[in-house]
Amino acid sequence: MAQIWAHTAARYFGVTGVSTFSGGTESTSFNPRAVAALSRAGFQVDQTTTGKNPVYHVQAGDELDPVCAFSKTFLDPSNPQRGFCAVMTCSSADRDCPVITDADERVLIAYEDPKRYDGTDRETARYDACCRQICREMCWVFAATVSA
Repeated sequence: MAQIWAHTAARYFGVTGVSTFSGGTESTSFNPRAVAALSRAGFQVDQTTTGKNPVYHVQAGDELDPVCAFSKTFLDPSNPQRGFCAVMTCSSADRDCPVITDADERVLIAYEDPKRYDGTDRETARYDACCRQICREMCWVFAATVSA
């Protein structure tokens, strides 16, 4: 979700030279609960492949280019291997990846992973709350970049 909100906020606020990528410590699949939260937040979400790790195109409005979203490790060839800032977005990633080789910078913006609420009556509310929090913080970062 952070990759998609950062991409959208950078484009919305006119911050140029920003490319967003995602990657984790393991490749599983884009959590369908997170996909649903993004859809509820107003993104157009189109699944473009099937299988265990489907690819989604996630887009905010017709004017912005879509984000190609799927689960992958940070070492995936589709991610940059040099000249990037690694933004860690959950405490488990921070703990599991103390060093990201070849990153110019490493920044922690920790979010409580809503997965801990999977299968509970609070599941949808927690995914939506996390999605809104990431939205607010990414918008704040890119708005501050423009006004600086």
